[in-house]
Amino acid sequence: QNEDDSIGRCLNKLAIQNYPKDEYEIILVADRCTDNTVQIAAQFQDRFHDFRILEITEVPPGVSPKKYALNKG
Repeated sequence: QNEDDSIGRCLNKLAIQNYPKDEYEIILVADRCTDNTVQIAAQFQDRFHDFRILEITEVPPGVSPKKYALNKG
């Protein structure tokens, strides 16, 4: 949640690694983010073969937010 200060650096590291981009998938689960995480991540979508951004805006009552995010991803 709210990783706009680090998500760009993280995705840039993945983009410049020496590994075939069609050999892995990136799933970013934005768990109730209130910052610019999704907008920053969206700028990287064209740099990867398989990159999905899932936005979670609310979590059902009685469900662990982290487990919910992991299951959605």
